[in-house]
Amino acid sequence: MRQLGWGLGILLGGLLAGLLTMPEWLPGVIHRQAQHWAEETHHRLEIGSLKVEIFPFRVQVHGVRLYEADGQTLVLGLEDLEASLALHSGLRLLPVIDELTLTHPVVHLVRNPAGEWNLASLAGPSSGGGFPFIVEKVRILRGEGSVWDQGSDTHHDIRNLQFHLPQLFSRLRDKDSWLSPSLHAEVDGASLDLKARIRPFSSELRGEGDLSVQGLDLAPWIPSCSVSPGALTTHFAFWGPNWGALQRELSGLRLSVPQIKGRVAGLEILLQDVQLSAPSVRYDGGAVNFGVIHLMGHDGQIRPVGVSEAAFPPLPLSKLEGTVEKLAWPVSVRTPLPLWLALQVGAQGRLQIAGPVDLRAQGAHLTVHAQHLDLRPVQPWLARYAQVRLESGQLSLEGVLDGSFSSPQVWQVR
Repeated sequence: MRQLGWGLGILLGGLLAGLLTMPEWLPGVIHRQAQHWAEETHHRLEIGSLKVEIFPFRVQVHGVRLYEADGQTLVLGLEDLEASLALHSGLRLLPVIDELTLTHPVVHLVRNPAGEWNLASLAGPSSGGGFPFIVEKVRILRGEGSVWDQGSDTHHDIRNLQFHLPQLFSRLRDKDSWLSPSLHAEVDGASLDLKARIRPFSSELRGEGDLSVQGLDLAPWIPSCSVSPGALTTHFAFWGPNWGALQRELSGLRLSVPQIKGRVAGLEILLQDVQLSAPSVRYDGGAVNFGVIHLMGHDGQIRPVGVSEAAFPPLPLSKLEGTVEKLAWPVSVRTPLPLWLALQVGAQGRLQIAGPVDLRAQGAHLTVHAQHLDLRPVQPWLARYAQVRLESGQLSLEGVLDGSFSSPQVWQVR
């Protein structure tokens, strides 16, 4: 019995000594394991410092740099990492981390033409195992990075990333609970805010949230126009059996643009305070289906291309309203697009255009209805062809407009 007591005492003493000296030996163990992992994945790892405290248990890591095999190309960087273990972890029989904070992480993502990401090799094969854990709070401060798709040669720059997650748990902990992340970042100069709810471990993935983007650069989408940076807001939802087979839907999509100026179908158009909205947008099989799009603009002007302002002064547009139905992106040329457009010209004039736009033939068959159009602005243009002077007058008409966008001279009015 005395020998058993001595044995237990030596064992407990050894455990206590190991626990008390953990700050001296544990950082070395972690550092060696991290270096071994980096060598297996063909990367070079640098760690500035690693500190472990016992009461309370806290790990602090400073100056982490992960490079490609060449030793020069930075893949991941981290200024500081701090994690503290909750005192009630023993009572819950699983690791509970009070707070995990990553300060100034840097990530450079690259996808090659074959569709493979440069970080794919870091994860390694999944064994399907793991262990349950809980992190009460996750924070990312001052993150930054870049994304380069070599196949399409597109670059995206990410700055000032702020991320907050109230609670993170493993798959083995709870399969039906929701994660609620929030994120702010500057992406290509635009300010992005996102709040979401995600159920990632259930038999069916589900998620929803709200997205807001300020200062959105629309110039790549409308190359023929000069467009002021816009603002976009929408609610989103997705669901499906796995991440590779998700159905996605946007609702309440709204895009606001202070000003659009450019050329459309042989006309120079200026619009202020442009509002574009879509009640529902669905992503199906690589195509984005908008259903119906509503357009509204104010305080603009319109005039023909190639005619000087002295010969044809711009017509004032007090208000523009439009609707396009059955629009999909990429745009299908097989199905004509139903178009409805109403313009308030001047104080009383109204011009309404409706009909199908045939993208395959690059033409349209439109019904035109005009009421109370003031003719005085076209007086300088009429003077080039006849000795006509309009002191005052209004025009009302109905007709059919046929023509081709590729050849403006073949438009006909009946």
